[in-house]
Amino acid sequence: MATEATFDGGQVEISINGGAFQLLPQEAYEFNAPNSAFLSAVDGNTNPNAGEFAWNGTDQGSFVGSWGTTIVNLSSLTDPGNTIKLRFTFSQDGCNGIDGWYVDNGRVYYCPVLEAPVLSLGADYENPDTNGSYTLTWTRPTGAVGPDLLQTATVSCAPLLQDDAEGGTGQWSITTAGTVTPGLAWEAVANEKPQHTGTAFRARGTNAVANQASFLTLNTPINIPATGTTFLTFSDWNVNEGDDAVLVEVSTNGTDWTAVYQDSRSELAPDGAAAFATEPFFNRSVNLTGFAAQSIRIRFHYRMGAEDRAGSAPLGWYIDDIAVNNDSWSNVATVGGTSYLATNVGNGTRCYRVRTSYNLGGQTVAGPFSNVVSVTVERTVVEPTCMEDDDSRISYDNGWHSVNYAGASGGHFRLGTGNDGQHGVALNFDVAGGQTGTITYHYLKSTNHQLQGQRRQIAGARKARLVSGLVHRTGVGRTRARAAQHAWCSLCRWLLHGELQLKRATKRGTGNDQQQFRFVESGQAIPGKPGAARRHGGDLGGG
Repeated sequence: MATEATFDGGQVEISINGGAFQLLPQEAYEFNAPNSAFLSAVDGNTNPNAGEFAWNGTDQGSFVGSWGTTIVNLSSLTDPGNTIKLRFTFSQDGCNGIDGWYVDNGRVYYCPVLEAPVLSLGADYENPDTNGSYTLTWTRPTGAVGPDLLQTATVSCAPLLQDDAEGGTGQWSITTAGTVTPGLAWEAVANEKPQHTGTAFRARGTNAVANQASFLTLNTPINIPATGTTFLTFSDWNVNEGDDAVLVEVSTNGTDWTAVYQDSRSELAPDGAAAFATEPFFNRSVNLTGFAAQSIRIRFHYRMGAEDRAGSAPLGWYIDDIAVNNDSWSNVATVGGTSYLATNVGNGTRCYRVRTSYNLGGQTVAGPFSNVVSVTVERTVVEPTCMEDDDSRISYDNGWHSVNYAGASGGHFRLGTGNDGQHGVALNFDVAGGQTGTITYHYLKSTNHQLQGQRRQIAGARKARLVSGLVHRTGVGRTRARAAQHAWCSLCRWLLHGELQLKRATKRGTGNDQQQFRFVESGQAIPGKPGAARRHGGDLGGG
């Protein structure tokens, strides 16, 4: 839609059982109703449908329009067995214009009420969760067949703004401009507008008042997320004179204001009174995505023009259910069941929602999204540390002794003779579930005095120990001299905490000379690794 605002625009009409075409009433629209009424003939509009509601104007701040989706509920207008015709009508006044009205993808369909799943967190969620692993479960409604789509977000978990006016004007500042007649300023009023229950914000219209304005300004700036789409929604009703206007304005600095929504509706006094008595509030939606990654202020501006036009009477502007929401959801998984195990989730707060699918007439139809559940993860991250071989927390058996060697950063290390069986050194630690890290240790073999290193990944055990063994053999059928074996060990950069068992051994065996590692755990099994041990072998090549 891109037309001359309040003069040219489009409408939808209905004929029932061959009767005359009638304009669809505003209350029949479920989403994206006609945005405002044409100016009346009294206001100089020569459009044959002057004064009626229609889609008109352009995108705010531009001379172009954009596509939108409109949903109309016809059930209150027709009965089973009726035959209907729908007509799209474009009308204009006698001068000026912009582009026109484009319509596509029209459908008339029967839509049963589709229920949403009920989403909850499993008993393994700790609140806050300390291992980044938890189960999401949901109840699939009767008639739903799946599959189900699970989504997550970090900035869409709650409205950025929500005010239903029941708490009064505490979130807002009220100011006026001009010589304001008492009563024009915004206030919270309860059950004043027929067809609306509860409290609303209202700027009162006053006859014979000109060049005055009243502002309802949000006290706290809103940070618009950098991702996704962000919309301001509210419900409202207004009837005023032709040169009056209602505007929603946004500022990024608190001084300069840009209109993002504007409406001007005028009715003859009897028609305005009838509309006041019979019409509900209308739902409005304003796209704020253009302000992504910015901090904005929002205000509602009721502006009364310079003229006092005969025949019409201003009735003011009523507003309720103000909200700003961001939609920045991403897909987690599509599942056939009704649960999902989230693993290795990083620190922070995020939320989840899920929707299921229905089979309607052989077509798969997505249902509405569930309630939103929030999750907070606070995993303990242990900073990398280094333990020297003479650390007081490390214990040695009597097969090891201290020597001085320049290659050992601590100034000395433990020496195994290579001839008296097993030699061990131990440090135990607890591994938190979901934790991952690296153990790096260094060794020196005397055949070429080359310092070598090994890094092993550790993940997910509750209690674990690293066992390292050095195997030397005598060749089959011949005798081979045994080289002295110098070994020093340093546990560096391990991201786990608690107890570690490291064992270095020299023993006789068969097969190739090897260095071997084993991760042996007690308690919870290592995720994704069956059994209680992992083993790594590497050929040392003769020493």
